[in-house]
Amino acid sequence: MKSLANPQEVAEIRDRILALTAEDQPRWGVMNVVEMLCHVREAFLYTLSEEPPTYHPGKVPAKLMKRLALRMPVRWPQGVPTVPELAKGGSHMNPVAFAEDHATLLAAYDGFCAAPSLTKDHPIFTTMTHADWMRWGYLHTDHHLRQFGR
Repeated sequence: MKSLANPQEVAEIRDRILALTAEDQPRWGVMNVVEMLCHVREAFLYTLSEEPPTYHPGKVPAKLMKRLALRMPVRWPQGVPTVPELAKGGSHMNPVAFAEDHATLLAAYDGFCAAPSLTKDHPIFTTMTHADWMRWGYLHTDHHLRQFGR
């Protein structure tokens, strides 16, 4: 399973982020490319912060949802709702401009990939190990890069 614990997969995702352009259009969803950059960046920054999670339990129990999302060998589907803070117009969504948001996403990505131990809880999946976070980081970023054809 692909994970940001693997240097080759870190490089793959970084190259795909670098390939994004301000002209990229979404294949699905409501975010434009700058909003997507902000969304992915803020998700990484949340993980690296001291901010406690605001839990958003879904209809599926957290342990089952985590197992389905992180362990099943399928791509994440289009249109899965995100936490309100990181949704379009959410409290943590402050897109600026493509170049700046692109650069700050890369910095947050590099910081996430270099973190020695991440064990913070996830807002939906709850308890996460470092390996869980590295898998999530790959899947979440891959999902949004595919959203923009990258």
